[in-house]
Amino acid sequence: METNAIKFQRKVAAWEVIALRPFHRTYFSPPPLGIIRLRRIMSEPNQQKQLTAVVHGYVQGVSFRYHTHRAANRLGMTGWVANQRDGTVKVVAEGDEAALRQMVAFLHEGSPAAHVQRVEEKWADATGEFSRFSVKYLG
Repeated sequence: METNAIKFQRKVAAWEVIALRPFHRTYFSPPPLGIIRLRRIMSEPNQQKQLTAVVHGYVQGVSFRYHTHRAANRLGMTGWVANQRDGTVKVVAEGDEAALRQMVAFLHEGSPAAHVQRVEEKWADATGEFSRFSVKYLG
């Protein structure tokens, strides 16, 4: 016999499929905010990971942070992206491991004008310290 929690999980899964269909949005636009929240609520804590990535190459001044921010929102992640003084871009992102792997694939491609040489990855368990994904600026 199904409990109410299992029935609710199935409904949420169906809502995500409907909400994430690409016919009404562009590729990088984020899913509706309610779906992001539901996805975070329904994700099990042990599946949440943190990715710290440093992207090397021609990645500053080519809208790399903007495209990374949009990709992270589309994938329902939290964290931040920032230019570093040494010419690299640093990304700290938390979310489902599958979504983080998609982010790594995106980071290897970068924005249309970027030329990524390599991506250094460091994986850890999620800390839950971020409430959204943001762009940081050096001050």
